[in-house]
Amino acid sequence: MPGRRKSIAVLAGCTRIHIAMSSLGRMLGILDLYTEAEPARSIDNLVARTGYTRPTLYRYVRELGKAGLLVKITRNLYVLGPRFIEIDRQIRASDPLLKVGQPLVSDLFREDGATVILCGLLRDSVMCIHRQSAPDVPDQLGHDRGRAMPLFLTASAKAILAFLPSPRLRRLFQSRRVEIRSARLGRNWEGFKEKLRAIRRSGYAESHGELVPGLAGIAVPIFNAERDVLGSVAFVIPERKLTEERKEFLVAVLKKGAQRMNDALARLGTAQNGGARRRIVSVEHARRRAKRPGKSK
Repeated sequence: MPGRRKSIAVLAGCTRIHIAMSSLGRMLGILDLYTEAEPARSIDNLVARTGYTRPTLYRYVRELGKAGLLVKITRNLYVLGPRFIEIDRQIRASDPLLKVGQPLVSDLFREDGATVILCGLLRDSVMCIHRQSAPDVPDQLGHDRGRAMPLFLTASAKAILAFLPSPRLRRLFQSRRVEIRSARLGRNWEGFKEKLRAIRRSGYAESHGELVPGLAGIAVPIFNAERDVLGSVAFVIPERKLTEERKEFLVAVLKKGAQRMNDALARLGTAQNGGARRRIVSVEHARRRAKRPGKSK
């Protein structure tokens, strides 16, 4: 009986954790409803969009407000809060991908003069985190800093997509097959796999006019020390300037630059892990010293 009671207690604890995590996910999901088209939302609108009860919605909004993630601007209207500005500042100062990638983007821009885009993976989308633009490319690329874009359009996205784990790719295909077909990435699972296999074999992705007519993109993936894909770096140039000779040059430059980033990220990860291990060892030593009986005088 004691063992059974213990098992029941453990199961109950796991259930409470699951419920808590689900509740947290639902609360944070409210933030996904805010867009450029709809930057402000009322409680009635949030209730209609989420299906949550009004008391639950009020509780979630209150907690998000305490964290600075939502702000009430009128009696019943809420917008995203200033905490996001604080978080963005911290990311600009300390995000490893951005910290390592910004100097590389500058070097690539100096080497060829074409627009360079650095992107990161965000859930099931890709997001530009840094860009240096050339005058022959319009400012409105779609890949603006902070804007999430589909994983199935542009070279920047497909260079990431091709290197995601197979189970995740299968889940994406099952849930987003209409988008995948529209992007001409395969009409079935086998076709989708073959398209991505071709990108992996070549080591780069290419796109033509997928966001802006007349523009071409060439992108390569960026990995951490465990070979998990983190993002991509890309050149964007007018299609008329993309000769085969120049494409070969751009691909070689990107691969060389991406390898520099991979190496730098691996070193950064090793240094941070080493520092964490040293701190843990130091704490353990301090605890052991504290447990030793004092010497009698």
